[in-house]
Amino acid sequence: MTRPAPVGPVPGIEAALGLFRTDRLQAARAQAEALSDSDSPMLRADAATLLARITRRQGELDVALAACVRAIQAAEAAQDPARECRARVQKAHVLAALGRIEAAAEESDLARRLSADSGDAAVEAAGLEALGAVQWAMGRWTDALASFERMQLLATSAGDLELQAVAQGALASVQGELAQRPTCDDPGLHRRRALRHAAEYLRLASELGDLHAIRSARHNQAVAQLASGDRAAARRTFEAVHGESGTGEARAVALLNLAEMDLEDGAAAAALQRLQDAHALLSVLGDAAYLQKCCELLCNAQEALGEPAAALRWHRQFHAHYVQLASDRAQMHARALEVKFETGRAQAEAEFERLRAERYERAALVDGLTGIPNRRAFDRALATAQRHLADGRPFSLVLLDLDHFKSINDQHSHQVGDDVLRRVGRVLVSSCRHMDLAARYGGEEFALVLPDVDASLAESICERVRAAVEREPWHEVSPGLQVSVSIGCLGVAAADHALSVEALLAAADQRLYLAKRAGRNRVVGARPEAGGAPGR
Repeated sequence: MTRPAPVGPVPGIEAALGLFRTDRLQAARAQAEALSDSDSPMLRADAATLLARITRRQGELDVALAACVRAIQAAEAAQDPARECRARVQKAHVLAALGRIEAAAEESDLARRLSADSGDAAVEAAGLEALGAVQWAMGRWTDALASFERMQLLATSAGDLELQAVAQGALASVQGELAQRPTCDDPGLHRRRALRHAAEYLRLASELGDLHAIRSARHNQAVAQLASGDRAAARRTFEAVHGESGTGEARAVALLNLAEMDLEDGAAAAALQRLQDAHALLSVLGDAAYLQKCCELLCNAQEALGEPAAALRWHRQFHAHYVQLASDRAQMHARALEVKFETGRAQAEAEFERLRAERYERAALVDGLTGIPNRRAFDRALATAQRHLADGRPFSLVLLDLDHFKSINDQHSHQVGDDVLRRVGRVLVSSCRHMDLAARYGGEEFALVLPDVDASLAESICERVRAAVEREPWHEVSPGLQVSVSIGCLGVAAADHALSVEALLAAADQRLYLAKRAGRNRVVGARPEAGGAPGR
């Protein structure tokens, strides 16, 4: 079923997005939570997706997962694949952060399918974000690179600055990882590319006014500079992040990086001062992961300064944060499983109804005798191909008729006639590409819709179909049985976009009539003399 794919947030969410981009997370969260109760399913989907982004940044992954589930449900209620795709992208990120890589991969696959059906470059780019994130989590750097490069191209063609920024940031990180791989042939090339992507990420983040993205871009830039051997530039960038950042976490992370460089340079006293400042900031925030890293570096700094007792105290704190972090993760996993359990039954019921509707929809588009698409499916495919003419995409329309089919029924029985129809259907399907449509048009008539195929190529395809039908071992169906088809083939160019579907069918039917009149068992296309073996 074709569903609309609106693009962009609905009115009402922009203010919350603005707060999110300027790091006013609590205010953004309050607005998103309020909007998530809207009567509009599209607004509920946007609000819940934003809430997932906010709480993911705040480290509340269980809350983010529940928000993703609500966003998906709202998008499904709105029959909006674009919004459902974006919600599933966030769910893939959350699941990957929880270490549930297999589940994240499933969400990524669903997001990619939705994005591919949307026909919108920005939505396709969002789908690739999920795929690249999962590939990153699995350590498949080369695959992640290809996904993020494709994402960047689509985001650029769509003019979506936020998705472009995400792609450039991811590309900077992936290039940096590739430079460190033992199998890397040219680390310098990847480091230079990482620097270039980091610079572009910073430019886009600045244009967006996204403070978090700006800090992330500067961090990427500093890491790339450090990997390239430009320690002075890296130090300046980390110092700039520390001086400009508006959040305690960003300043603390910059201090951790600077302290690590100090330790590598043998400046343990300077490192100790930075680490003490970072620890004070992180203690207020209560971030166990960064506190664990900070305590580890403090232990190293005290050891370098010849203070084993102090080093031991920091090591004990490091171990305490390690235990706390493991406990926090276990609790978060438990809450995430609870969310999954609570929503599982509702999702199962909704999935059952969806599958039942799809089954009825498919049944309505399939011919009961041959098992191939029916006239209704053919009409849809032809109408779609006709609309695509306006985009410069040609197609070919083919009508086929079994020769002397009444005689087959009379001489060999109607059961044999039914078997003939089924076999011809199989021949047609096996002769088509996955994007083509072979359908039973009615009675002993069949039809093909061949997208992106011009008249000359279509006649060659039709000739192969004609020959394949003639070569079929019909004696296996009934002794002495011979079957052939007459084919009318119409190439439809972009210049024909003004022609109606009825006019196109009439033109193809005229070619089929000429094939019959010329002796049957032949193809008639743009050139009436084209054909196969003499008719019987």
